Amino acid sequence: MNTQTDEQRYNTLFSIFSSPDFLNKHGGIDVTVPIYLYSYPVEQEKTVMKLREQLIKNLYPKGINIHDISLYRLALDILKEKGYLQRIFESEPNLSKEELLETLQNLLSPEDDLVPEILRRGREKNDQPISIVFLSDVARVYPYIRAHSVLNALQDVSRQVPIVMFFPGEYGDGDDSSCLKLFGRIPNGNYYRITDLEHYR
Repeated sequence: MNTQTDEQRYNTLFSIFSSPDFLNKHGGIDVTVPIYLYSYPVEQEKTVMKLREQLIKNLYPKGINIHDISLYRLALDILKEKGYLQRIFESEPNLSKEELLETLQNLLSPEDDLVPEILRRGREKNDQPISIVFLSDVARVYPYIRAHSVLNALQDVSRQVPIVMFFPGEYGDGDDSSCLKLFGRIPNGNYYRITDLEHYR
């Protein structure tokens, strides 16, 4: 778990994200799959949100254009575009938690819905090429969307820009170095080809 001060974390991430090796997709576990994880304690959610905003603002003058994609907003946009959002709002009071979970998971497939839209949004923002994609709001979409499902779908198609998932939890627990644990408590699946930015070299 990252134990740096806020200033140290900012300086570390700024240095990583502005480095040619990172931007050219080198230095990861699998250089053909430029997917990275930044984990942090869930109680630091607001601090990390400000950190992301600061990085986006200060890297832009260096020619590094970052698109911060909220998985929560992305899910709402997809449901609205499909014409299901209002119907879900109206039917939710009559659905059990299990029925609502099944409905949303059927409508928000990582392979067919989420990842294609992430990649589409990762190509351009404000008519300028994207340098890095941030994925945020992982906790807000749990359990309807699970982090490892998105990462597994991304690994088969992501080649264009580095993708960084901001994860409120832990990656690896000693016995299983590939385990994603949301909030540090809930096993969220395994993912083997991600590069943990805490150990980025």
